[in-house]
Amino acid sequence: MRLLLFLLLVVSSALAQGMPSSPSRVDSWSSPHNQKRLRMQWEVLPPFKPTKLPDGSEEPPKAPWPMLIYVKDQDSKASEKLDEDVFGDARMVIASHAVKFIQLKPEKAIDVPWLRTVTGIKDPTLLLVDRDFKVVDVMNSPKEFSNSGKVLKAMDKVVKDTYETSLTSYVGAYFKLLKDGESLWKQEQKMEELRKKAADADKAKAEKYDKEADEIEADLKPAMSALADEEVAIQDSLVLKGSGVKEETPTTFGTGKERRKLTPAEIEALEAFKEFSRDQNPVVRAAAVEDLGAIDSAVMVDAILKAANDVDLRVIQAAGKGLGRMKSEESLSAMLAGLTDSNSKARHAALLGFAHLTKPYPAAMKPVSDMLRSSRDDEVRKAAIQALETMGDAKAAPELVEALDDSEESLRVMAATALGNLKATSAAPALIERVGASDWSLQKACIEALAKIRVKESIEPLLKAFEKEEGLLQEVLYKALVAITGQDFKYIAKNWRTWWDKYGSGFVVPTEAEIEEARKKAEKALEGYYDPRGKRKYHKIETLSRKMVFVIDISASMSDKIVIPPYAPEEIQQEFPERVKIEIAKKELIDLLAELEPNVYFNIITFAGRVKTWQDNLVPGSMRTAAIKYVSKLKAMEPPRGGRKASSGEEQKTNTYGALMAAFGLQDEAIPNWKARTQVDTIFFVTDGVPTTGEITDVPKLINTVSDMNKGRGVIIHVIVFDKQEAVKLGPLATKNGGQVVVRGYVPDG
Repeated sequence: MRLLLFLLLVVSSALAQGMPSSPSRVDSWSSPHNQKRLRMQWEVLPPFKPTKLPDGSEEPPKAPWPMLIYVKDQDSKASEKLDEDVFGDARMVIASHAVKFIQLKPEKAIDVPWLRTVTGIKDPTLLLVDRDFKVVDVMNSPKEFSNSGKVLKAMDKVVKDTYETSLTSYVGAYFKLLKDGESLWKQEQKMEELRKKAADADKAKAEKYDKEADEIEADLKPAMSALADEEVAIQDSLVLKGSGVKEETPTTFGTGKERRKLTPAEIEALEAFKEFSRDQNPVVRAAAVEDLGAIDSAVMVDAILKAANDVDLRVIQAAGKGLGRMKSEESLSAMLAGLTDSNSKARHAALLGFAHLTKPYPAAMKPVSDMLRSSRDDEVRKAAIQALETMGDAKAAPELVEALDDSEESLRVMAATALGNLKATSAAPALIERVGASDWSLQKACIEALAKIRVKESIEPLLKAFEKEEGLLQEVLYKALVAITGQDFKYIAKNWRTWWDKYGSGFVVPTEAEIEEARKKAEKALEGYYDPRGKRKYHKIETLSRKMVFVIDISASMSDKIVIPPYAPEEIQQEFPERVKIEIAKKELIDLLAELEPNVYFNIITFAGRVKTWQDNLVPGSMRTAAIKYVSKLKAMEPPRGGRKASSGEEQKTNTYGALMAAFGLQDEAIPNWKARTQVDTIFFVTDGVPTTGEITDVPKLINTVSDMNKGRGVIIHVIVFDKQEAVKLGPLATKNGGQVVVRGYVPDG
């Protein structure tokens, strides 16, 4: 129906050889509907600024439509004539649908940057401006104001350059609609008159009048509906040139003998991508480019590498994730070529692609190693280290050993971790040298790497460090010694030394099979370690850390009670006499704080929708009394009850990401600063649910973002929840960051 009406419109418009001339006065039309259609609408100047594109380039300023600017200040004979003969013309009002009318005072016109060089502007003047903000006509003569047809003719030229239709055909079609509207309005009047007559007439005449009115109404309703559809069709005919022209999606890929047709799936994916590729929201663009990786082909690799030329790092990272889904030789070969792309962002994306691969690709080893050695971009070197680690080949050790001296501290830590995961025996001497590094994060990474490489030469330096280190590093060293030797002398350094002095010369490092039992012991070692100062424990998690942050959820749901059924074991029943979640969290923290030594540093962070830090920095254990008072007064946010309105709903929200970032001393940003250093080595995170607000609420994305940012720090994150299902969702936050996940409450078997 709509298409038919539009075709009829085109035919009727084509018949109009010129601009309609009569009746041309706005006040010549009697229908209220037409009078409403002919109300003048004045616009304001559109912004004169370039459009920034996702790739960082800019499109020149462009107005949404051409303009007729009326420069006027004081009333004069010339302006009165212009108002009467030009803006009083019905054709001009209709023309304003295509060429928008804007009124400016002369002093305002002078301030417009793209009007400053225009000469001939006086009071009054008409300026015809195209979409490129170019003044194409200046009309300032009373002769031009006396004939609106001259103005319309000038406007028609601009319209032809702007729209798919001409101003003449548009105004002609609209005039036909106005005439039809007048006829229908007269029918409306006739119908109303018949209704009035029926009200005053006798029964026989009233029935006659009502019948005639009903017949008119029966014809009038579809006619009015058709007229409304026709008006929409006329307005829809003002299509900007080029706006309806879709960029053609290529149907072939490659060159020469390698050229092939795209599959229907590839074409469909590229079509879908185009819709979002220039979206101003980088999150939308990132999702779109990552989705391209769903199809494993060189076509998609090429599209992803081109899309990676984006101003936002999130899009480049998403491109890497999309490339990481590739498996075919064709795709991986195309990714390999991307490592030498002329565009640095495409090279970065290709690197990230190899970092995310689920299988190694040896052919990429050399170019990735070269990029690690030569690049001055921290982000690129980071991606190169991750890619070499993913390759799973210890032959990458020389480049990674060099990276242990990288100018960026976090990259040194990542290189050490990668060497450990690759079990690069040749890297052991370099790692041993850094067991006493000044950066605790690098110390920890080197010790953990040596625990995986497991060479005899590392035992003595690790033991020496164990004899003098305290806090978390002592814990890491203990686990490393157990992992390498298979022995377990708990945290008693002199017992380790006695054993090593007696048996070290003939000691042979046990095999992986022989060490398995020792590893199991190491996991439980903290449960029974000897510490003359007493155990430091929080929610059953024991630690030697001396630089801790406790992050406590105080959202409204923390005022709920944990569920412990009557059939739960007696020890569970007794363990939680106070079953309110927030009270359990408070009691555990107060018990720990009460035993803190002065040389232990800590802080407390609470969060619901908003995040609050108790102190600006870590404070010594000597402030434990003040901390206990602070914790004892903590309460879960009160949910709205009765007529009370929640304050912005923050009581109900959980800003998990913001709280974690605060624990690292960072802002709540989608791309956290992975290079920033922190003195905190352990985070205890207590919550009863998944995030509902903040920069990131998607749980897998949140966990991956935090874990990736933490790779250069090595902070241990423990997660304490109150439900097994929440443990499943949030548990990877702990396991990916060297921590434990604990469920407080009743956890049934299975």
